[in-house]
Amino acid sequence: MILTAGELAEARADLTAILPDSCGVVTVTRTSIEGGWTLVESAPVNVACRVSPLTGRDAAIAAAEGFTAEYVVTLPAETPVTASSRIIWGGTTYEVNGPARVRSEELARRLYVTTGG
Repeated sequence: MILTAGELAEARADLTAILPDSCGVVTVTRTSIEGGWTLVESAPVNVACRVSPLTGRDAAIAAAEGFTAEYVVTLPAETPVTASSRIIWGGTTYEVNGPARVRSEELARRLYVTTGG
């Protein structure tokens, strides 16, 4: 199904409006320093989100796509997140392990995450 740009924007806004929580998205970059590398974290950018335990279906999809996951985080569509990003929610930092089926007309961005500990 092809949506017009207006329909897609409206659907995205509707979905974002029902995300119940706020998460901090942290960008992590690898920076060269004398003698090696260091990881530099950005300040968290707060976005609407939902953090859910992994279901059996999501576990199967994550495994098939080669990701390890404990939770699925849902963010607004096109939220800039990479495999090196971190998500902060409820005082816990989650490591992003991979996207859950990124699509061209995505209504939300779903990520597979672990608590990293």
